[in-house]
Amino acid sequence: MWYRKGSCGRGMMTLPWNMMLAMMCGSAGRPAAMAETPMAAEEKDIVDTAAGAGGFQTLLAALRVASLVEALKGEGPFTVFAPSDSAFAKLAPSASDKLFEPDQREQLRRILQFHVVPGRLRAADLARQQTLKTLSGEELAVSFDIRGQAGPEFRARLAVGDAKVLNADLLCTNGVIHVIDRVLLPKA
Repeated sequence: MWYRKGSCGRGMMTLPWNMMLAMMCGSAGRPAAMAETPMAAEEKDIVDTAAGAGGFQTLLAALRVASLVEALKGEGPFTVFAPSDSAFAKLAPSASDKLFEPDQREQLRRILQFHVVPGRLRAADLARQQTLKTLSGEELAVSFDIRGQAGPEFRARLAVGDAKVLNADLLCTNGVIHVIDRVLLPKA
């Protein structure tokens, strides 16, 4: 998946027609050669992939505070909806600072677990879902919207909760990361 800012609008992904077909039809709609080709090299686990990608320093710090680093370095597989540093910056400064206080560790842990789903769910899998059960035990809504055709590509929007997926399918040895534009907050 590619995120292209500009002609597609904020938060829109531009997809080649054959990937859109695969998302709508499943892998059976994909040419056989494409179905077998991985979208990215899987050389690192989720934590190391996020660290190497840059832009996830706040998320990585939160994982350390909540003692979740080892879990996400584990076997998995996991699907992680990873808020970028700019997503954390959208939180009110008082709320962000409060999450890192020692007495808020369980609340932070619950928020981070709300960003993780068991299994390796690529964007094509997510497009066929309405809700996901997160590691926090709560349901997370999924929406997928096609905005018409722009030349040989379709414009599509994939969202989880109230967050837009900006970059999908960062494959890892123990799962997949989808970059999102805001921190997901479970219901109180």
